[in-house]
Amino acid sequence: MPGPREAGPALVWWDCEGEGCDATGHGPRPQDGLCGRCRDRAEAEAIERATAGLRAAAEAEYAAQAERAKAAAKWALLLEDAYAEHAEREAAAHAAVRARRRAEAEETRRLREQLAAEHPELAAYAQQPEEQPAAAPF
Repeated sequence: MPGPREAGPALVWWDCEGEGCDATGHGPRPQDGLCGRCRDRAEAEAIERATAGLRAAAEAEYAAQAERAKAAAKWALLLEDAYAEHAEREAAAHAAVRARRRAEAEETRRLREQLAAEHPELAAYAQQPEEQPAAAPF
């Protein structure tokens, strides 16, 4: 048979000290004086306060990243336009070089024909130019 039990603190009725809470409890009084709902609400508010600064920092970092992405996109478009303009100028320069070479070749041919027509006696001594590959434009 068990012996007599030690008497613990007597169960008491207590009122919650939470703001706007009228809950009562029966039993030992909690140290903070709050009921379970008020304690959960206080913990949630503490977590919200602790994470508010982190959330604000994360939002600021997200906004900064968005701005950097916009700036990078603008620079990419600008660079793409510059490359396109450079390619157009290169093509125009190559076309001008080819046109100049064609004009020089035509002028050389015309002068040789004129010389042969004016001095047929030199035609026997004339050397025909060999076709040579065109030099690189630059």
